[in-house]
Amino acid sequence: AKKLGIIVSEVKRLEDLLSDLGEYYLPRKLDLESVDVVKLLKETITMIKPDCEKRGIRITTDFDEDVSPALADQARLKQVLINLVKNAVEAVDHNGHIHVELKSADKQIRIRITDNGPGIPKEDLPKIFTPFFTTKSYGSGLGLCVTKRIIDEHPGSALKVESQEGVGTTFEILLAPYEEGAVS
Repeated sequence: AKKLGIIVSEVKRLEDLLSDLGEYYLPRKLDLESVDVVKLLKETITMIKPDCEKRGIRITTDFDEDVSPALADQARLKQVLINLVKNAVEAVDHNGHIHVELKSADKQIRIRITDNGPGIPKEDLPKIFTPFFTTKSYGSGLGLCVTKRIIDEHPGSALKVESQEGVGTTFEILLAPYEEGAVS
């Protein structure tokens, strides 16, 4: 039975790798629309919360509720948010703290996901968005790479990271606001 368990988990790992590879090598065309970022973030947090509760991780939020809708591909943006929050959960592991912030900043919409995990070593920071770079014993090393590509494909958007060893990490997403007539 133990061998079967190992086979099942390896198959799952390969499936994840293949889906990440597909996402990396065959990016789909974005379906841009008006996206309610507040709603999307709340859905993401609701999804991740049970896992956080299990690990004793505190999630706090600070949302500017009247932030304008973003010009984005809703499904892909949700994938990005889940990816970044999951990464934060894995970084802090037990009894950590994750803070998610949503604000209007300079005609853009700014999402910041901050964790108080171990931080990313200075020498690793430039590599975190490159394919197959991972410090985990599991995972494909494509999550952040795909995440960055999705954000880079969005017009007027950017993904940034700040990290300090022993303090934690913040991922920042900047999105362009949706404007009437922007999408044909």
